[in-house]
Amino acid sequence: MVKFIYCFLVLLFLISYVSHSQNMSAEGLVSVKIANVYEKPDVKSKKLRSLSQNIHVNVLMTQGDWYFIEAQGKEGWIKKSDVKLIIKTEAPSEQRQPEQIKTTEPPKVIEQKPRQEKSYFNETNYFSPYTYGVKAGLNISSVQGDDIPISMDARKGFCAGVFFIYRLSGGFGLQGELLYNQKGFVQSDSTSKIDYVSLPILLRYTFDIGKISPFVNAGAEFSYNTNKGLKTADNTYVYDDIKPFDVGLSFGLGAGYNLTGISSLILDIRYTIGLSTIHDKTVHNTEELDLKNSVLSITFGYTF
Repeated sequence: MVKFIYCFLVLLFLISYVSHSQNMSAEGLVSVKIANVYEKPDVKSKKLRSLSQNIHVNVLMTQGDWYFIEAQGKEGWIKKSDVKLIIKTEAPSEQRQPEQIKTTEPPKVIEQKPRQEKSYFNETNYFSPYTYGVKAGLNISSVQGDDIPISMDARKGFCAGVFFIYRLSGGFGLQGELLYNQKGFVQSDSTSKIDYVSLPILLRYTFDIGKISPFVNAGAEFSYNTNKGLKTADNTYVYDDIKPFDVGLSFGLGAGYNLTGISSLILDIRYTIGLSTIHDKTVHNTEELDLKNSVLSITFGYTF
């Protein structure tokens, strides 16, 4: 009998607790200047913090005169009298719009733009930034300086070799070449043959305007002498007082004509002036002569 009464009292307590504690989900605002938040629904329990007026709270549960809330990422109990609930009214449901009759639209005609011709130096047309080629042409050479021979004429020789172009951004590029250059001059009935293997290193800018791409270039040319002879009507002599190395300044212009993708024909017109004399005074211990190479080159090239 005693056990039955004890179980009955426990059941009444649980029913009373449930009737006073209900889960809910609502929103509210702190309605007083300062509202205290407690660890339990009791003012004698530990005070967790204080909330100022108009702070937004989420009401998670109610028990008697208390709300269990969440505010600013933290939870706790607050008096109901310190919170004003926000009553939300649902907007009336929108009336169903009548279904629109689907119509079959005529197919859209896609206008095709005319195909743009690939140019010689257009970066978007190539997978590799490198272009390789061969070139050959005419050298019109002489010497400049204070000690040039009397009645001097230009020597006509040939120029041939290989080249590459490394494309940079915005039309700029680097061009390197390995050439065999015939230089020298003609005086009366004799020809001074001063030939070099040359390595021009040039900065290049190309104006990409379609199939024809004009360009300008400038840079330095480094040369190694391979032949230094004087040919007359009767005999051939060897110069022994020509320096083995020569450095010149080159600048020019030209244009590329696109054939098929990266294959192009190139016309290159360039002038190169030596920066120092070609005469070596140390050979015969004589006074140095002011003689600098001067060359106008007209070449045709092919890229692949």
